[in-house]
Amino acid sequence: MGVQQSRYSSDCADSTLKSLDLHRRAETGVFSDSESDVSGSDSDTDEENGVWMALPSALSSTGHTFRKIETKVVNEEEQLQLVKRRARKLARTTAGSAEDRANPVSPRDFHVIKVIGVGGMGRVLLVRYRKDGKLYAMKVVSKKSVKEKNMAARVLSERDVLGGTCHHSLVQLYWAFQTKDNLYFVMEYCPGGELSTHLERATRFTEEVAAFYAAELLLAVQQLHQHGILHRDLKPENILLTEDGHLKLVDFGISKFGITEATRGAKTICGSYEYLAPEILKGKEYGTAADWWAFGAVLYELLTGLPPWYSQNAKEMCKHVLYTPLSIPDFVSPEAEDLIRKLLSRNPYERLGSLHEGLEIQEHAFFRHIDWEMITFREVQPLIQPCPSPETIVRVVCSGIWAHLICLTLYRSMGVIFATNSQIYR
Repeated sequence: MGVQQSRYSSDCADSTLKSLDLHRRAETGVFSDSESDVSGSDSDTDEENGVWMALPSALSSTGHTFRKIETKVVNEEEQLQLVKRRARKLARTTAGSAEDRANPVSPRDFHVIKVIGVGGMGRVLLVRYRKDGKLYAMKVVSKKSVKEKNMAARVLSERDVLGGTCHHSLVQLYWAFQTKDNLYFVMEYCPGGELSTHLERATRFTEEVAAFYAAELLLAVQQLHQHGILHRDLKPENILLTEDGHLKLVDFGISKFGITEATRGAKTICGSYEYLAPEILKGKEYGTAADWWAFGAVLYELLTGLPPWYSQNAKEMCKHVLYTPLSIPDFVSPEAEDLIRKLLSRNPYERLGSLHEGLEIQEHAFFRHIDWEMITFREVQPLIQPCPSPETIVRVVCSGIWAHLICLTLYRSMGVIFATNSQIYR
C-alpha cells in the first residue's frame, strides 16, 4: 500500500464565485502502489501506518459523520481496517474524475524548490508539480509529531476546512496524501507572503489600504461563519497575499465546526493572546462574536501598527483587555475609531457583527467608499502589489539571491505601492 490521498478540484467556476458558496467538492479514496519521499528517496509504506483517509470535507453531512469515525481511531491501529473499508466505500460514491483515480499523486510528483516555512510539526516547501509546472506550497507534517503532541484533531480540522472550501478569500487545498512517516498538504501558493510582513515594513497602513484588506477579510470570515466554522485565530500572520496582492486566510488548525450562534458553542481557550475576546479569557462559552472581536483587533493593528492593549507581558495584556479602557491614537479617523470600538465591545451581545454576521459591519461608515460587489468578485486592484510572477520567483530562488529580492516589494509613502487609479472608490 502506498500513498493515500484525496484530490480537490483546482478551479472554481465563475458561477461558483458569484454565488459565494463553499461547495462540497468530492474527495477520492485512492490508494497508490508506489511512493517516495518528497526529497526523491524511496520510502516504504505498509498497511498499518496510521489513519489519513480520503474523506469528504466535514462541511458536508456525510463527511462530518465519517470524520467523527476517523478522529476516534486516528491513533488506534486495531481499528484501521474498519476505517479503511468505510473510506473505500465512501470513495466509490464520492470519487472525483476517472483521471484522478487512475493517476494519484505522490511526493515524487513534485520538485522541491525551497523551504519557505518551518513549524512545530513540520515544514512548508515551495514545490513545482512536474506534470504541469505549476507552483504549490507543500506542508509536510510529521506523523510522529502529530502523535507525540496529540495534534490529530488539529491536522484533521485544517484538512477539512481547506478541502471543503471554494472561495477566493480562503487558501485552497489541492491534494492530501501520506507516506509512512509524513502527512502532506499540497496547497495554493501565495507568493505575496504574510500581511504582517508588509505591515511591519510599512509601520502602519493608510485607512484606504486598511479598509481594502479589512473588507476582503470580512468576506472570508462571513463565509466561514455561514457554514458554521469559527476560525479562532484571526491575525495578520494568518493572512497571506497572492502575487497580485489579494488576501487569503489560512491556518484552520484550531477552527471549530458547528458554531452557529454568537455567544455559544465553544469553550476551549485557544488562539493568540493579542486577539482573544474577553469571554475567552474569562473561560466563558463563546461563539462567532469572538471572531468579530479578533477582526476588530486586526483592523486596529493595521491602522496603528500594534494590536490593542499590546504588551510583551501576556498576563498584563490580558488584564488590560479585560479592564483597561481602549485608547485609540488621534490620527485614526472618527469613522475608524467608531467601528473599532463597536467591534471591541467587551459585551459579545452588543458587539458589532454578532447579530447579522457582518452585514452591519459592511454598512458602517468606515467602509462607505467600498464597492462590496467589486470586492466580492475581486474586481478591485489591490493596494499592495507585492510580487513578480511565480516564474520570476523560481528563478530568483534558484539563483540564491532570494533574501535580496523577497517579493520584490517597492515601498513608497506608507510602505506600500498604491494603485494609481484605485477602483475601491465608487
